[in-house]
Amino acid sequence: MNKDHKNLQNDRFEQRALQILKKEGLRITEGRKAILKYLANSRHAMSVKDIHENLSREGVKVDLVSVYRTVSVLCARHLVHHIAAVDGYSACGIGDHEHSVGHTVCTSCGKVDELEIDQSVYKETLEAARLKGIKTIEIRVEITGTCSDCAITA
Repeated sequence: MNKDHKNLQNDRFEQRALQILKKEGLRITEGRKAILKYLANSRHAMSVKDIHENLSREGVKVDLVSVYRTVSVLCARHLVHHIAAVDGYSACGIGDHEHSVGHTVCTSCGKVDELEIDQSVYKETLEAARLKGIKTIEIRVEITGTCSDCAITA
């Protein structure tokens, strides 16, 4: 993916997120904008602590509690995903969805990419869980391995 395309995706993510937050009557603070921008520009899932430390290093004044709250708000609106494999957060680049996205996580460099997953896969998985008596709360698809960049250098 070329740099211009990635920048356009980042801008779209930030605009979509701001629009959703405004529509829901949530405050758009400078701290929230900085968190959105930071997540949009990161190719790795970042912990709340890492987000806070990096923003502080860049001179952004936002406290750790505000980062936690903002990330929680963004996750609840499917704008950011929690990546359990690395216990970090990654901006959603696909757009409107609730359960149609999975992630690949490179175990060498930590890069996270989204995968669009056909809804039929989720429906079949939900049905299989239902037949086992499970009331599903969430389905996560995370594939860990080595990304193409790291595979070349290995």
